[in-house]
Amino acid sequence: MMCSYRLSKLTLYALLPLLWGSLISLQGCFVTLLGFYHPLFAQVGVLLRVSVMLFIIFFLLGRRLTYCSTQIDVYCFGYKLWLPSLRVLILLLYVALFASFFFVPLWDYPVVQSLIQGCLVSGFIEELVTRFFLINRDLSVKEFAWLNVVSAISFAVMHSFYGSNDSLFSLLVGGHIQFSMLMSFLTFKVQRIELTMILHAMFNMRYALCSLIFCIPQVGALIFTGCMMLVITMIVGCSYVVKREASIV
Repeated sequence: MMCSYRLSKLTLYALLPLLWGSLISLQGCFVTLLGFYHPLFAQVGVLLRVSVMLFIIFFLLGRRLTYCSTQIDVYCFGYKLWLPSLRVLILLLYVALFASFFFVPLWDYPVVQSLIQGCLVSGFIEELVTRFFLINRDLSVKEFAWLNVVSAISFAVMHSFYGSNDSLFSLLVGGHIQFSMLMSFLTFKVQRIELTMILHAMFNMRYALCSLIFCIPQVGALIFTGCMMLVITMIVGCSYVVKREASIV
């Protein structure tokens, strides 16, 4: 009974990306009701969305996240990976968001939007809302497989709220599920969500970089995506963790 209750609770956590997507739609409806758009509205909306989700996540499992952030070291190919703490990454996110208020005209540039909205906001927050419940958990293979599938589908559906021209079917089969499953496996293996937050931000950087570097952005994005997936797969296969002390109960 307790196991069934725990799995049901974790399944609800795995659906949290849908709440993030709903907040995005709510922001869009608010702008529609106002009848006009200003970049400042977008910045305030992002700040509110980020704050709401962080409050929910840390209210639910903040102790587990901060524990693993300070007590687990990740090694890859025999070398220790330097990972900033979760608090540092969240502080970096808020610094970027508040700094953008002083440069409102820059918000209309696609590269700036990609760096702030795509890399920092989406990269950091999407990882937290999709995989935070996997930290410091003793899950069986069946439990992890179920939660990984549910969170991957939620991750793909969440992207339908971003106003993309892609259909829900194309989002489900277009790589979002595979990417989410790979990142969830990495999160569960290394127990440091900071690693997947950084990798996700780097993965989302492809459009900003390719629009600046490559003559054909679509081809550049494909090359960058392939390279990042290869790097992530290698880290999944070659990484291991060392705990500094016993895990909390």
